[in-house]
Amino acid sequence: MGKHIPALRSFLPAFFTEPCQVYYVQSARWTERSSTPREIGHRQVPKKQSVFNLKKKERCFFPLLKQGVSTPKILMNRRNFLITGSTALAGMFLATNPFSLYAQQDEHDGHTHGYELPKLRYAYDALEPHIDKRTMEIHHGKHHQGYVNKLNAAVGDNHDLVDQSIEDLLRNIEKVPMKIRQAVINSGGGHANHTLFWNTMISGGRELKGKVAEAMQSTFGSLDAAKEKFSSTAKTRFGSGWAWLVVDDKKKLQIYSTKNQDSPLMQGHTPILGLDVWEHAYYLNYQNRRADYIEAWHNVVNWTQVNLSFVAAMKA
Repeated sequence: MGKHIPALRSFLPAFFTEPCQVYYVQSARWTERSSTPREIGHRQVPKKQSVFNLKKKERCFFPLLKQGVSTPKILMNRRNFLITGSTALAGMFLATNPFSLYAQQDEHDGHTHGYELPKLRYAYDALEPHIDKRTMEIHHGKHHQGYVNKLNAAVGDNHDLVDQSIEDLLRNIEKVPMKIRQAVINSGGGHANHTLFWNTMISGGRELKGKVAEAMQSTFGSLDAAKEKFSSTAKTRFGSGWAWLVVDDKKKLQIYSTKNQDSPLMQGHTPILGLDVWEHAYYLNYQNRRADYIEAWHNVVNWTQVNLSFVAAMKA
């Protein structure tokens, strides 16, 4: 493959194009670049990491493909093309699996160290003016981190629990010992719910189209009707809670709300879009104007990711 090939843009989904720390692929490793262009790319990268470590820690793939940005060309030989292509295909599988949205436990040398706060795919100010930077800093760095800390404290050294992914833990909530079950519902739900929340938002939003749009039209009559039902559900949730678009156990779409941090996973449903209507999600900027916050949030929904999650949930 002696030609300069655009970096797989033609067949990578939008999941790979979200902004995050910049790494490039050369053989099977993400490699540091010098300021002098050689084989691939030309931007500086902090350090070398294996593909697998990067995948677990950074939660993004092929960020050099960010839409709207000039993409460096990659000079590939046959070996590099096969390695890069196989890595991309593996990444596609993970991206379209809705459960890949949830951060897994941190693992080093085969040892599990509990659940971790997932890194955002965008900067804290990326969603402005709709969601302000200070709210994002507190919401992600304080509130979500608090749920992670309390979840790890609740499961402790119970390896039957801590070795599970958060979605498996919540789907099997009846198997969690009664003495810690409510703590897992509260903090485990908070962890799962917020992780999905972050990953279904993006600067500028994305167009609602694809299979999920077709299903919403079929189920709710029109896209406008579906959006109105979702907004109304969020507005009328009494007290703290969440509004959800889910794929239920019969592979049908539903819109409903849950109290506090209760997760649809506990009902056997797969959430593909969730809106946090706890006051900590909006009070700094919107005070008691929840309706204004909900209206603003629609401008940053990543419907491309929602569609990928819907397709995967329907196949699961």
